Amino acid sequence: GKRRAVDRPGPQGRDPRLLFKTGAAVDLMLGLDEAAVPGRPQPVAGDLRLLLAMPNDQPTAVLYRPVAPGANDGTTFSSPQGSVAFDSVRVVATARIGFQRRPGGFALEAAIPLAELGWTIKPKVDLRGDVGVIYGDPEGIRNVHRTYWSNRNTGLVSDVGNESRLVPSQWGRIVVEP
Repeated sequence: GKRRAVDRPGPQGRDPRLLFKTGAAVDLMLGLDEAAVPGRPQPVAGDLRLLLAMPNDQPTAVLYRPVAPGANDGTTFSSPQGSVAFDSVRVVATARIGFQRRPGGFALEAAIPLAELGWTIKPKVDLRGDVGVIYGDPEGIRNVHRTYWSNRNTGLVSDVGNESRLVPSQWGRIVVEP
């Protein structure tokens, strides 16, 4: 499929593919293939990242799929340290996001159609994933800190390639019981 390269976010998140570089975002990573090997070093089909942010006060959800056969909206994130390719990176137009700024932070609530993620929930689903918050500078121009529930190796905020990378070996266990 077609793939475009990007290496910097631009002012206030003008490129939605790079919202992980501007901060003030919630970052959800999931491995939706229950048969995928836990602790795998590389992403497989079904692994995704869903980034929720409010660039310029516009609610935005961006879906990143490193492995999505047949997709035609790929992106390569590059830095001097290397490049990371995604078969698909796109804005999820059907997402509904509520975002409220608060002193020292924000509150976020989102509703994403599961079909957008390619997910059909079954009784008692056992997955791998992670969730984190990306903090930005006061101007909303660049990220300054990343904190995740499971992956503790997220201190780097100066390398687009590495910050875009999904690391399933660092994800924790998530059990979904509808």
